[in-house]
Amino acid sequence: MSAVVVPLRWLRHGVDVCALVTATEVRWIMRDVALALFADARDFAGEPGHKSELLRDHGTATSWSTSTASHWLNANKQEAGSEAVVLMQWLVDQEAHLERQGLAEVVRLASPRNIPVTATGHPARELYTVAQAAEILDRDPAIMTGQNRLFDTMLRSGWTIRTGDSHRPSAEAVRLGYLEVTNRNIPVLDSPYPQLLVTVDGIRALHKRLGGQAEIRFTTTAPTALMETK
Repeated sequence: MSAVVVPLRWLRHGVDVCALVTATEVRWIMRDVALALFADARDFAGEPGHKSELLRDHGTATSWSTSTASHWLNANKQEAGSEAVVLMQWLVDQEAHLERQGLAEVVRLASPRNIPVTATGHPARELYTVAQAAEILDRDPAIMTGQNRLFDTMLRSGWTIRTGDSHRPSAEAVRLGYLEVTNRNIPVLDSPYPQLLVTVDGIRALHKRLGGQAEIRFTTTAPTALMETK
């Protein structure tokens, strides 16, 4: 699936924050998100910027969904203050604006200078529910796990934080690209449910942590039970 880099101006600070747009989703270049609030790019400092006339290289930088980017901003809220909240809302508003235009149309109309990049080439691009991740890991004869046991493993490893029955990723797990969060609709709930998802890199790290020995097979049979929000 091809993707294009779309620069969007955050007028409040007069900076560009780029979105990586495909026909189905919007993701945010985290180097830009960090620079919008801080004088340095934090954990994303070594990644390509958008000073070049061509944006293709910038599109290979770490990109996260709006939900995951907002989680990172929330984790840095104490240092960034109220501006982190303002930027979170701006990301939500910009995603909605792009979706109203039609993401496929945004990609089609992208500037000819904006050479498409390959979204599937991004590390940790595919996402799995915890149940699906457990299914993949349990295929290894050296590993015995299931959904609940995998939740416990991630909690003990400092990857997640538990509040009641809810699990959310730690800032470190998000920074390392192991976990993401997406909002899902559940018919019996009035508001979207933040679902924890495991990336390809996260499954590889769990496989190593759990003493896996066999080659990882990433196909799954367990369907995702929840519907994504639009």
